[in-house]
Amino acid sequence: MIIFKVTWGQEADKISERNVKEFDYCQFSKKHTLCQFKNKISSSCGNVTYRGILDQRRRTSFRGSPGPQPSAANMIELAWDGELALEAQTWADQCITDHDCPSCRKLSRFSVGQNLYSFGHIPGIFEGSWKRAISGWYDEVVDFKNNHVDPFKIRKGVLVGHFTQVAWATTSKIGCGRLTYFSEESKTLGYGQQLYICNYGRAGNYIGSKFYKIGTPCSKCPKGSECSSNYPGLCTLDPNLSVTKPPEDENARCNYECKNNLGCSVSIQTTGIVNGPTLGSCFPPFFGGKCSGTPKDCLNCSSICIDSNVGMKVSIAVKRANDIRKTPLQNKESSSKGPDSKTCHYTCKPTGGCSVRLKSSSPLSGNVLGSCFSPVFGGECFGTPKDCGSCLEKCEKKWWRVV
Repeated sequence: MIIFKVTWGQEADKISERNVKEFDYCQFSKKHTLCQFKNKISSSCGNVTYRGILDQRRRTSFRGSPGPQPSAANMIELAWDGELALEAQTWADQCITDHDCPSCRKLSRFSVGQNLYSFGHIPGIFEGSWKRAISGWYDEVVDFKNNHVDPFKIRKGVLVGHFTQVAWATTSKIGCGRLTYFSEESKTLGYGQQLYICNYGRAGNYIGSKFYKIGTPCSKCPKGSECSSNYPGLCTLDPNLSVTKPPEDENARCNYECKNNLGCSVSIQTTGIVNGPTLGSCFPPFFGGKCSGTPKDCLNCSSICIDSNVGMKVSIAVKRANDIRKTPLQNKESSSKGPDSKTCHYTCKPTGGCSVRLKSSSPLSGNVLGSCFSPVFGGECFGTPKDCGSCLEKCEKKWWRVV
């Protein structure tokens, strides 16, 4: 059984008071929904007869338990979020029956997912509702395979993404918007249109990560959360948790994409809560190589995307990225003592490759410098000095994987 709820908290009240003019959303993207539209209704909507969401709807709780899904051990309750609601309503106000782009709705706190439902509208005869919209999203559960929970998978041609975003375990915030309108086009056809949009933070639906942890409800709440006293089976975030100390995320990875033009990007994939940028990029070297927006737990993609990685996608665990950042890359090992002492100096490169240099107090015979390709490219070694071990034996072999 999967349980999820929407609650209303003090933080949501506080965020909802923020005026869109007080924050520059254009810093994320010139195409950001709150940059382009400034919370204004599009003239293409025509006659708007209903806008927004009532406070009692914000307080509505939703529970879903159809289907034989394994129980979730780390399901976080959803709390209403005013900033997400502002985003969702602003996009609804454009009367576009399609999603805005992921970068058009990202926030400084997290990436943002989105569900959208559109109804034809004939007053008194055919009308949509929040119950119908949410049921429509959740009813995709019948097509979701139980063995696709961990790791999360989506079968080709099967629509389940709305359901999985609603129930994604580590999504903790939700904000929604609604609009009923009669455009010039729809009026000639004799009906209006209703849009129901909900934005979610952080976004879910990461292929290969965990939809949720299987186990006894509330038995594996993320660090920084605890079992909810109001909603048994769910985890609630500690309101006193510092925004700089998110719940534990042992499966976080930095995903690097090395472009053919030598530019690159890096995004962070987690199963927990992300604070700060979730997508960064670097210009190609011939355009200066400047990097911006790199997630704080990842390396600049330019340190991963060297010439030999062009066109590749590489994934590295966040823990390993932090180890590379904090640990000196140089280390040495003495191979003998006495007047003819020899020392092997190993260099573990952020690209996954490595090198070894032999230094001696007497004239040397044989190779003095060897190197190994990254395990990503086969890990083949050349010229390793006979008195030294392969540098891959000193540099951990599984720093990252090709995706």
